[in-house]
Amino acid sequence: MRIGILGGVFDPVHYGHLSLAEQAREELSLEKIIFIPSFISPFGKDSIPSFERYKMLRLAIENNPFFEVSPIEIKQKGVSYSIDTARKLKKKYKQKELFFILGSDTWNQFSSWKDSRELIRLLQFAIIERKGFPLKESDFNGSIVRIYREVFPICSSQIRGRIKQNMSIRYLVPEKVRRYILKKKLYK
Repeated sequence: MRIGILGGVFDPVHYGHLSLAEQAREELSLEKIIFIPSFISPFGKDSIPSFERYKMLRLAIENNPFFEVSPIEIKQKGVSYSIDTARKLKKKYKQKELFFILGSDTWNQFSSWKDSRELIRLLQFAIIERKGFPLKESDFNGSIVRIYREVFPICSSQIRGRIKQNMSIRYLVPEKVRRYILKKKLYK
C-alpha cells in the first residue's frame, strides 16, 4: 500500500494544496494523504500559530475520507525538519511505500534541506511542476516521480495579501476555512 505525505506551513491551507493532494492520490494510486503542518518552519516565520493552521487543515479535509491531518510536527515542538518526521513515519508505516509530495518550487531548494540525501533514501518523492519552476528530466529516477502540472495555481502568500487588503478569498479556500479566518480575524 502507498501513502502520500504533504508537509508544509499551510498558512493558510487553500484549494491549491487540496487539488494537488487529490491529483497525487489519483495518479499514484495512494490509499491516503497525510497532511503534516509544521510547528515552526526552518525556512522562515509563520504568520499564525501552528494550532490555528492545524484547525484550518482539519476543517478543509473533513469531508474527504482519503485525507487526514497529523499533528506529529506540532507535538514535537521546535523547528520542523522533514528528516525527523520521515524517520518517525517510516517506523510507523513499515510495510507502506511513502511518497513525499512537493512542488517544483520547493524541489529546486531541496538540496539545502537538513539531511536531504538521507531523506531521499527513506522516502519516494512525487514532484508536481509549478508554473515558473520547470523540472529537468535528470531530476527523475527510481525514487522520484513526476505528477503532471498543478491544477490550481495559487499560493498562501497571495491569500494572506488579499486578506490584508480586505479582498475576498472566497473560492480560493474551503468555505469553512474562510469563515474560520474571518471569525478569528487571522492575517489582519
